[in-house]
Amino acid sequence: MLVRSNDHQINRKASFYLAARAALLLKVSPILSQAPSVRERLEREASVLTFQHSDWARAGLVFEQVVVLVIVSNVAAFALSTEERIMANFPHLQTVVISIEWITVAFFTVEYILRLITCGVHDQHRGFVG
Repeated sequence: MLVRSNDHQINRKASFYLAARAALLLKVSPILSQAPSVRERLEREASVLTFQHSDWARAGLVFEQVVVLVIVSNVAAFALSTEERIMANFPHLQTVVISIEWITVAFFTVEYILRLITCGVHDQHRGFVG
C-alpha cells in the first residue's frame, strides 16, 4: 500500500511538472520564433572570430591588462597608505603612494571621458543595449 501511494505521489508530481513545462513552452514559443536563423548565427560567429584575430582585439586585450595593472597598483598603494608603521619608517614612500593614487585617478578619469565621447559612435552600441 505504501508503495502505491508513493507511486501515486510521484505520478502527480510528474504530471504537474509536464503541465508546467508545456505551459512554459506555449509562452516561450513566440520568443523561439524570433530566434536568429542558423545563417545569422553563423555570420555572427564568423564576425566574432574575425574580430578575435584582428589588431583591434589585440589592442583591447593589452588595454584590459593595463587596466588590471592600474587597479592592482591603486589597491596596493591604498593598502600601503593605511600602514602607519611602514609610512613612518619610509617617508619617501608616502610621496610614491600619493603619486600612484593621482596617476591612477587621472588614468580612469581620461578613460571615462573617452568612453563618454565615443559611446554613440556606432548605432549598435547606443542606449542601454550596447
